[in-house]
Amino acid sequence: MNANEMKKHILKSFLTIPSGAFYIMFIYMLVFNLEALSLKVMGWIVFLVVTTNFTQIVMYSRKRLSKKSIIVRYTIISILALTINFIILSGIGLMKWDEPVTIAFFVVAVLAIGVTLHHELASIIKISYLETSAFTDALTGAYNRRYFMETADSALTNCASENRKFALVMFDLDHFKSVNDTHGHAIGDEVLKIAVGRTRSILTANTLVARIGGEEFVVMVTDLGAEDVVKLAWRIQKNIASSAFRVENLNITVTASFGVALLSQKNTTLKEIMENADKALYQAKSAGRNTVVQFTNNNEITP
Repeated sequence: MNANEMKKHILKSFLTIPSGAFYIMFIYMLVFNLEALSLKVMGWIVFLVVTTNFTQIVMYSRKRLSKKSIIVRYTIISILALTINFIILSGIGLMKWDEPVTIAFFVVAVLAIGVTLHHELASIIKISYLETSAFTDALTGAYNRRYFMETADSALTNCASENRKFALVMFDLDHFKSVNDTHGHAIGDEVLKIAVGRTRSILTANTLVARIGGEEFVVMVTDLGAEDVVKLAWRIQKNIASSAFRVENLNITVTASFGVALLSQKNTTLKEIMENADKALYQAKSAGRNTVVQFTNNNEITP
């Protein structure tokens, strides 16, 4: 959610949820013909506006919080706001617990907080889903090509300027077409999911995996030397081929071929590194598949 969208959302909440509470209070005052409550009403209005909108700003500034964290944070802030507001108003003689209107306002405030919390959680869940959908592959849960290109380009720029290591491990599943032809696309989809799961189980904090084609994937690696990147590729290869993929009542043997390319003085752009990784991947397929090839001047197969 960008800044403009955040402002619109906060404004919308400001005009709906708190306003509903204000209307209930106002009707209560009219029905019971209460006098000399203008200052009290203003105090509670300020409280509701601050509570319902300030907590929204807090949550959206940390929109990656979990639902549990949001509930805890929102509840604490709301309780503090209730307490502080009552202390201030009671301290200047505008609010007493034995007054019916105080109890009514307190109940309305709690309801407003509860409704606002429900509203915010629903909005955050929806926003989180939309944001996740924008940069992940719907089938496998890996990052999609667009996200990978943007993230890898930025990471490459940083690594190049800071003299850090950067590498790509490109791989695809061997003979995947025959899996689809033999067992159907539904089974093929499950195979892709399992392959991503086995890949992720090997990856470390300085890596990410993305699906960039039908059965083609790429792993971005930073801050690892050539030898360690190749070892990582071999670990993924062995994990994929270690045992048959269990899909429904089928045991499907799956292997993958890997091409590794690194940032170097001759290859400095993301396009060049991707092309080199693709060349190494082609060499791996030509060498019999189910192996790892590191791109060098001669495209020698890495043992």
